[in-house]
Amino acid sequence: MKRLISGAAVVLLATAAPLWAQDATESETTSAAPLTQALPDISSEPPGAVESFASSQESGELAATDLIGRPVHGASGEAFGTIDNLIVDAEGKLTLVVVDVGEFLGAPKHVAFGFDRLAYQMDSDAIRLVAGVDRAGLEQAPDFVPLAEEMNQHDGQSLTPDEPERVENPVPAN
Repeated sequence: MKRLISGAAVVLLATAAPLWAQDATESETTSAAPLTQALPDISSEPPGAVESFASSQESGELAATDLIGRPVHGASGEAFGTIDNLIVDAEGKLTLVVVDVGEFLGAPKHVAFGFDRLAYQMDSDAIRLVAGVDRAGLEQAPDFVPLAEEMNQHDGQSLTPDEPERVENPVPAN
């Protein structure tokens, strides 16, 4: 009798598990944020069309992993922080570099400036990142708060306007 009940329980769990998984998948899918832009359909290209796919990184291109965690140097040559994050806009363009400058300034702080304000030199193995900023500029720069962190602090509401105010960038154009 115990075997019959145990066997029935196993069969019941085995048949119900996919239903529970389906419910979880559906709720995850329906609760996802809507896309901000239409995605191009690269699957409909004719066979042999390789323009949509890359097989390797081109010379002079940097991967995000080449940047994140790498030191950033000021105009004087002194390292003032490390890249903590990269911000991409709704069109897919890399717009901001977020740099952790806390160790340099002696207090926790992240600053963000335009990716176009970051210069880099590539040697055989090394990448050197340079931004024309000094200690005073870093101290005056606003502390960068990622949108997700801001929303967590304010019950899911962003206090940042659609077009956030940009403080005069302490990093001069290259």
